[in-house]
Amino acid sequence: MSLSEDFSSRAKSTPELDLETTLNDLSTLYGLKNITYFSASIPYANDDEHILITTYSTTWVEHYFSLKYQDVDPVLHAGSRSLLPVDWGHLSTTGETSRNFFGEAKEYGIGETGLTIPVRGMLGEEAMISLNSDLRARDWELFCREMISDFTYFAHLLHDSVTRSRIHQHETDHPQLTKREAQVLRWAARGKTAWETGIILGLTEKTVSFYLGNACAKLKVATKTQAVAFAVKERLILI
Repeated sequence: MSLSEDFSSRAKSTPELDLETTLNDLSTLYGLKNITYFSASIPYANDDEHILITTYSTTWVEHYFSLKYQDVDPVLHAGSRSLLPVDWGHLSTTGETSRNFFGEAKEYGIGETGLTIPVRGMLGEEAMISLNSDLRARDWELFCREMISDFTYFAHLLHDSVTRSRIHQHETDHPQLTKREAQVLRWAARGKTAWETGIILGLTEKTVSFYLGNACAKLKVATKTQAVAFAVKERLILI
């Protein structure tokens, strides 16, 4: 069984999969030292929110974020500019910042070879999935050449699992609008009055106002303007 097949099987058999435990298991089974999922651009997130699921040590993670290494990490920078997997061995280490970064990572037990796979989703989100190894550069190159397709598919499966979980949590935490409620809010967001919306949708002005009132009640806001702002922010409607 391949890495991607193993992960897919676990995800299907266990709806609420513990991803951190799963990544630990998979890294051991498939000859990897670490597996990391990182996204600072995820559905329904605040501007400063990110998701990190990793097998890295807690001490390295705390050190990394305390020094704001996410702003200078050569792996993240290269991945954010690439559509293809990025082999760490191809990254420049001539600069002092890069040398210091990789040197400290090694001190914290991070393998010297690795691959980062950028994933971009349908909702505009971006993620980086990194696979880390203790193999020497030549051995890692041969291993990647054999496994690159499986690694890439696994990265997309992992991102899909994280995204689905995020969307499910959002839908559980937030009320869902009916089709009509979403429609009238969408037209309100475009500046239409209740009367104009009624003409467009074939409804009476009173019925449009009824749906707007329902939407306000569900979203726990007092006005149509507040309802529109909330619905757009939470992606309950698209305009």
